[in-house]
This record gives sequence, structure tokens and C-alpha cells, in this order.
Amino acid sequence: MLTLRCNFSDRMFIVPIMLILVMFLNLLAMLFTRPILKAIKLPTLHISGLVLGVMQLALGLEIILVSIQIQALILKDLLKLN
Repeated sequence: MLTLRCNFSDRMFIVPIMLILVMFLNLLAMLFTRPILKAIKLPTLHISGLVLGVMQLALGLEIILVSIQIQALILKDLLKLN
């Protein structure tokens, strides 16, 4: 179960899985555009596009934060700071 507070090793697995999930959803949306447009009306597509956009923004920020943490750990190890 995902919680608001998780340790570093949990986040290392969550971010790539979520990234792959969002990319797969984007691929499915591109492959099945015509049937989706026939079945779903425009306001629903706007809402789902907004949700996917917010998810991609959050994943991008999470990747940036994780990379900053990794860089901080490497610098800490190189400089032998405690």
C-alpha cells in the first residue's frame, strides 16, 4: 500500500513503475484514438488529459527530487561527511 511517507528504497521502485504505467496509458490512447473518440465525449477526454498531465508533472518532479537525493548521497560519500 502506498503511503504518504515511504523510505528511499520504496520510492526507487514506485517511480519507474508509475512512469511505465503512464507511458503505457499514453501508448494505448494513441493506438486506439478513433474508437475512443467514438465512445467517449470531449469533456471526458479533457478531464482524463488533465489527470494524465498532472500525473506526468508529479512523476517528473519526483524523478528530479530522487536524483537530487542520490547526488547528495554521492557527495556525502565522496566528502566523507557525517
